[in-house]
Amino acid sequence: MTPPLTLVKWLLGILCIFFCYYLGRSMARRFVHRDLQAPMARWAFRAILAGLGVLWSGGFDASAWLVLASAVVAGAIGFHHERLPKRTEEDLSKVIFPNE
Repeated sequence: MTPPLTLVKWLLGILCIFFCYYLGRSMARRFVHRDLQAPMARWAFRAILAGLGVLWSGGFDASAWLVLASAVVAGAIGFHHERLPKRTEEDLSKVIFPNE
């Protein structure tokens, strides 16, 4: 494989991992939090196109399998992060400016 094509493959792989992370977050918002406005289809479309770009630029070699496995793991991590309960923000103005 030529070096410029390898660079494109790794950049598409990084984008695929990024898109799958946010796809996992959108899936958690859609299925766990019942948010019907979550942009799941857009993230899925981006992730699929980036994954197909990785496969097109070099076929099913070891780096493609590594990128696709990392994308699946990133999606699972994104799903898990969004599913966790959110921390409540504490009001620091009462700590900084106490009532006297």
